[in-house]
Amino acid sequence: MSDTPSYIIKIPARRVEWPTVILTIAIYGGFLALTFWWQSLPVWVVALAGGWLIAWQGSLQHEVIHGHPTGNQRINNAIGSIPLSLWLPYEIYRESHLEHHLDEHLTDPIEDPESSYFTRTAWERLGRANFLHAGIRPCSGG
Repeated sequence: MSDTPSYIIKIPARRVEWPTVILTIAIYGGFLALTFWWQSLPVWVVALAGGWLIAWQGSLQHEVIHGHPTGNQRINNAIGSIPLSLWLPYEIYRESHLEHHLDEHLTDPIEDPESSYFTRTAWERLGRANFLHAGIRPCSGG
């Protein structure tokens, strides 16, 4: 029995995408270096570099879910599963993102579970004081 759900498209065997592997090393190596030397750096450098690396890793996780940088999804999942942000476990993100691609509402701004679109009515209900809250939404779309 495979760890991969039946609805996932099998990725054909292909060569390793070395630029993505190098990017992976840069992300995780940079995060380790930043963690090791954080006390000797200005706080703003740690915050800026840490935020950049975590955002970059989120992009890497998305690529890994879609079968990069190898044709072996177990290796790809191992690359993406290292938790840097501690925000959303990789496996939950992977499953919800793949379900998002199976949805007939893919990219529909109202129905897509990964959409953060607000209708005019919903936006107006937020009011002046709450408009900043619009950017703080969980990945589940709730």
